[in-house]
Amino acid sequence: MKAEEITHLYGNHICPVMDDTVVPESYVDYRDAEHNTFARIYLCCDGCQEKTIESFPDLYYKLYRTDKDSGKIVEARDLQNKTCPVMEGEPASPHVAIEYNGMIIHFHHSECVEAFLADPEPGMRRLLPDAKEFEYERPKHAHN
Repeated sequence: MKAEEITHLYGNHICPVMDDTVVPESYVDYRDAEHNTFARIYLCCDGCQEKTIESFPDLYYKLYRTDKDSGKIVEARDLQNKTCPVMEGEPASPHVAIEYNGMIIHFHHSECVEAFLADPEPGMRRLLPDAKEFEYERPKHAHN
């Protein structure tokens, strides 16, 4: 999918460093395999990567596990997806799941997890194609 065709972005839309709208090409991946928690944190430019990495893991919880109104930590949202986001049409197992961007996502096999994490956006589009909360509009002027 070309960058200008992106209508949904399944992560933060505001850069945690500059407070500007993010661009899909600039991001850092957060991996906490011990807690089975993963994220893609989007940025407004590649220059924000270092400060973002310095803020792990607190930044993950701020962006994806904190209620915007109350400021309290919330549980991850279980998507309870019936099909695998990687192996289209294959049933998702209740025993193979990760937390990604504050959501519990289920997979057909454990091998599907790494394939998903390599490029999560296509899988997320399969799971939540019309999710209003993830609608995205590219900034008119990106400073990447």
